[in-house]
Amino acid sequence: MLTLFTTAKAFRGHSAIIQRNALQSWKLLHPDVDIILFGDDEGAAAVCAELGVRHDTDIIVNPSGTKRLDSIFNRAQQLARHNLVCYVNCDIVLTQQFTAALKIVSSAKPGFLMVGRRWDTCLAWLIAAAFNVRITILIILRFRGAYIRNFRRWSSAVSGGTIGSSGGLRA
Repeated sequence: MLTLFTTAKAFRGHSAIIQRNALQSWKLLHPDVDIILFGDDEGAAAVCAELGVRHDTDIIVNPSGTKRLDSIFNRAQQLARHNLVCYVNCDIVLTQQFTAALKIVSSAKPGFLMVGRRWDTCLAWLIAAAFNVRITILIILRFRGAYIRNFRRWSSAVSGGTIGSSGGLRA
């Protein structure tokens, strides 16, 4: 299926919540998804053990302690359990739409680079159960979509224009 890899900030405060939610959402993509978190940031080992995510600290850091991306990408290729390998920022929640897009792209071309765009959404609480992760994400996305459509209608009616590439809200 797929190996996802990432590196995180320290697992404390808001960063802990959004990173945990992201990792949980990745586990729901497919029963055989492989997830690797790189680095020895505060709380990483405990979260990985709790969520059943592989944790690897055998990476190169620069003199100031910053993780080197080339080291993370090379190590991910060495450790990957699947042919499809994907880097995702540790605060990105993935849904089944990601898996569907991946199937389409990977079946069209054997060697490919797939790039996505994020939607900023406030999810400032920890989602505890797998069922709740799916439901909560769907509710937030539906609400956000309705909000954007209504905002566009309102903005267009008020200004006589539309929200273009310079607009703050885009679907």
